[in-house]
Amino acid sequence: MKTILISGLLFLLATAPVCGHFIFIVPEGQGDTKAKVVFSEELEPDDAVNVELIGKTQLRAGNRELKMTKGEHAYLVDLPGDARVIGGDCRYGILQRGQSKPFLLMYYAKLVRGRVVDAPLANSPLEIAAKENGRFVVLFQGKPAAKAEVHVVAPKKKGPITTDENGEFELDVSQPELYGLRARHIEQASGEVEGKKYDEVRHYATLVFRVERTSEEPVSLPALPRAVASFGADVCGDWLYVYGGHCAKTHSYSTEAVVGTFHRLNLAKPSRWESLAGGPGLQGLALVAHGGKLYRIGGMEPRNKPGEKADNHSVAHCARFDPQTGQWEPLPDLPQPRSSHDAVVVGDRIYVIGGWWMKGRGQESEWHETALVLDLSREKPSWESIAQPFRRRALAVARMGTKIYVLGGLTEDNEIHKTVNVLDTTTGSWSEGPPLPGFDRNGFAPAAYMGKDRPHAALADGRIIRLNDAGDGWEEIGRLKHSRIAGRMVSAGGRLIVLGGAARGDNLDAVELVSLP
Repeated sequence: MKTILISGLLFLLATAPVCGHFIFIVPEGQGDTKAKVVFSEELEPDDAVNVELIGKTQLRAGNRELKMTKGEHAYLVDLPGDARVIGGDCRYGILQRGQSKPFLLMYYAKLVRGRVVDAPLANSPLEIAAKENGRFVVLFQGKPAAKAEVHVVAPKKKGPITTDENGEFELDVSQPELYGLRARHIEQASGEVEGKKYDEVRHYATLVFRVERTSEEPVSLPALPRAVASFGADVCGDWLYVYGGHCAKTHSYSTEAVVGTFHRLNLAKPSRWESLAGGPGLQGLALVAHGGKLYRIGGMEPRNKPGEKADNHSVAHCARFDPQTGQWEPLPDLPQPRSSHDAVVVGDRIYVIGGWWMKGRGQESEWHETALVLDLSREKPSWESIAQPFRRRALAVARMGTKIYVLGGLTEDNEIHKTVNVLDTTTGSWSEGPPLPGFDRNGFAPAAYMGKDRPHAALADGRIIRLNDAGDGWEEIGRLKHSRIAGRMVSAGGRLIVLGGAARGDNLDAVELVSLP
């Protein structure tokens, strides 16, 4: 026999219907126009439990209160056609099990109709909210709830999952299904309800949402042909191209640690990568597209065999690939060898920024203090130098209009910078932009690209960020499933594509799609 106190009333129950039961708002009917409110371990009513135990649940859609009608083993509710989020709060009461301290039990249920990622909050004390790319956050009193316990109840049970220090957790929601989640947060707070005292509050929140396939766009892309970091990538026409890269353990260099392979993927029908005519094995190069052709710029080639001391040399050679002929042709060499740089096209000009000149075994590397420009509109283009107010490598660049944003990088003092420098290509003047957010490592080898007319970046902590509307800060728009450095980001079809990179000493072949808000 168990003693339960609910809102000041004493209940003696032979079973414990409260244990393992939670309030879920489950959509049903054509177009999810109706919902049932269940008290269960799953998204279906439990006919062994008296549903009147949750009869005091207060449902709302925004500022509108919704009326529940008692049905068989569940409450029923009609949903307003314009309501994205339906929330429900229930103060279940004070419970005490045996000689343990009494606690106040609170339930918060939420149903999201439509896209779960950009749904408004239900404004319950405890709730689960969705971020981009399978990232979710548990919020308590509007703030991230670290170390909260989360369970997946549908479509397949999973858990417990513990939220990180930011109150976040990951979940694969790529399949069209009805999903149900629940989270718990214990608050060390005492109080009194209708003359009955409690020593803590146990909060339980649920989230139900449906993922539907709404277009024929691919939900995923095939992995890279080989796990690589520090490679080149860009989109040209309907094709995604990747060249070269480092394919060995981090900081391991030899003639077998880099590749000169060249592949492309048809983004209209992304079934497999095609192999193209490659070239020299390089890492730390840049690959940009312009006028239906690909431009390969600089890079670094190790000249030592495996097991020998590293002998790394930056290169000056550049080349252009014509997809129509499938052939490479030489371009003017860089004024000096350069690697660990980045490049971007503005108008008809290629801008190469940052990097260093590695001169081989026993030689001190030279850090570049000028950027380079190649005007492709000229009959005989040649590289020109322009002032660069920093010396950094392992940086990333992205265009916004006629401005170039230079993100992060490593200095010759081996310091990682989250600094952002901005080049106005119309005036040749430099200014500073808002620094990258997060810990210092976010400034090392990020990936960047322009998406929807503003710079976006993938950081070492897995965040996808973009420049805000005011241009004075960065806002998070998503999270990668695989955080990485020295990867690449491109844009196609209104989405970002993040490829390859390094994580925890190994290279990745992961390719992730990121939808832009």
